[in-house]
Amino acid sequence: MLGIAPFALVAGIAAVDAGLGLAEAVGMSVIVFAGASQLAALELLGENAPLAVVVGTAAVINLRMLMYSASIAPHFADYGRRLRAGLAYLLTDQAYALSVAEFDENPERSRWRYYLGAAASLWIVWQVGTVAGVVLGANVPDAWGLTFAVPLVFLAL
Repeated sequence: MLGIAPFALVAGIAAVDAGLGLAEAVGMSVIVFAGASQLAALELLGENAPLAVVVGTAAVINLRMLMYSASIAPHFADYGRRLRAGLAYLLTDQAYALSVAEFDENPERSRWRYYLGAAASLWIVWQVGTVAGVVLGANVPDAWGLTFAVPLVFLAL
């Protein structure tokens, strides 16, 4: 969570820099919910790139989710389609890493509940952090070095 909060702040600040308002930034954060692709998309939107390029770039960046999905799917095979769809929406690098490690260590644990707890808490921190980044926007000094949070999140994984 400590790595996600500054990462989300950066996403909110990037949304402001790209010219998005609060509703647009939050809407994007809720719909996309993928930090790296969100930052890339915001950068491209700020440069007035064609929408197809923005969407294509975000999709390519998120191709790793196919591998995560294929790996974690057997753990959720016994659950209904709606539950699996909801869990898929919440799939992130962090939720995947935490859950797969826990599933291997404690095979008797309720998998969907553990995953939902990890993933939903990340989603909440991401949304709150994004809103804070949009609201604070230009008031966060560059000296804080929040952009360094992005590689730190992936290094921690």
